[in-house]
Amino acid sequence: MKLKDLFDIGYGNKYDLNKLELSNKENGIAFVSRTRQNNGISAYVKKQHITPYKEGLMTVALGGSGLLTTYLQEKPFYTGQNVAVLSSKISLSKSMKLLYASFIYFNQFRYSAFGREANSTLKDLEIPDLLEAMCFLIASNKSRAEQSRAEQSRAEQSRAE
Repeated sequence: MKLKDLFDIGYGNKYDLNKLELSNKENGIAFVSRTRQNNGISAYVKKQHITPYKEGLMTVALGGSGLLTTYLQEKPFYTGQNVAVLSSKISLSKSMKLLYASFIYFNQFRYSAFGREANSTLKDLEIPDLLEAMCFLIASNKSRAEQSRAEQSRAEQSRAE
């Protein structure tokens, strides 16, 4: 399935941080850019005349060194240049959103920073359908549970010796 089949894709506010008034984390609105750090948040700014995007949406860096880094935003936010905003067309749990963020990022090899960027092709990115994604999530949870049980068993055996 294509990304556009599961998500509505917007291209952000396209604000320039140097033209905004900075604020602090407690009182400001998150400013999401193409950075790979801090969930993509590079600053906090004062509220603008445009309503910020709501928490629970995902952001995707469309270029630069953070190309295709995808984050689930947990606070209202504005975006800088070359940041897409994804809103799922159906209700997805936080775990599923984070899983799809990984699937998007795994496609980074198809692009190059400051070369072939994702601006025009993001919508056509191939991602697993919901059933495939759920199977992946279940399998990874099962694997983690089995690994945890094996570690507990080894710990018990070493205590018994």
